[in-house]
Amino acid sequence: MREQHKEDNRVQRTGRVALITGGSGAIGGATAERLAARGDDLIIAYKSNRERAEDYAKYIADTYAVQTISLPLDVTDRASVQQAVQTVSESWKRLDILVHCAGVTRDKLLVQMREQDFAEAIEVNVTGAFRLMQATLPIMRRAGYGRIVTVTSYAGIQGRSGQSAYAAGKAALIGLTKTVALEEIGYGITANAVAPSVTESAMTEALSAAERERLVASIPLGRMQTPHEAANIIEWLTSEGAGTVSGQVFMADSRTYGW
Repeated sequence: MREQHKEDNRVQRTGRVALITGGSGAIGGATAERLAARGDDLIIAYKSNRERAEDYAKYIADTYAVQTISLPLDVTDRASVQQAVQTVSESWKRLDILVHCAGVTRDKLLVQMREQDFAEAIEVNVTGAFRLMQATLPIMRRAGYGRIVTVTSYAGIQGRSGQSAYAAGKAALIGLTKTVALEEIGYGITANAVAPSVTESAMTEALSAAERERLVASIPLGRMQTPHEAANIIEWLTSEGAGTVSGQVFMADSRTYGW
């Protein structure tokens, strides 16, 4: 997740403020570092791993000299979302960027899937994004500026055997993002989705050698994506230069439909 730095990387702060859910995970953490490197202040949101999030927030602040805090946020709890957004609003008086990286998998064949597991995947992967957008959009509207990026998946576009709950949630997330893009473009707010390839993370590291080999074999490039490769796309989509790009799904992947 962390890039190696051989020199002082302190930057001039942009004044922009970004909230990243899953901000101490693989893609979320890499995104936090990319945004900090250009001078954005950060809120690294976490659900349960407080120590990891606090450690990463300190690392970002020490490395880039941007204001960075960790913040508890459970996207399945409306009160938690509202409290977190209120804290951001009171501390910074603004919120320019929302990156929704938080997500869960509940992998089983459809015929074996428990309804509870299916509902949990939808709750985090799409309903959680709905709560976040509904809470943060009024702040962006008042400012006449905002960048929203949701992290979806190839599975939400193409489907994937054994991932009916995950794929359904990520597909719904694409529909939600595209709709928000249409509704908010008149307020200077863009909304886009990024569908990363299979990414190096704690989840993929925990796989058996055979499972990793099977995953890599499904990628024409012949290797997994690094978190920073996905984060580079998110960084651009959250920049001022991407102001005319909205309602798009960016496939950060070497696969094509039908692969």
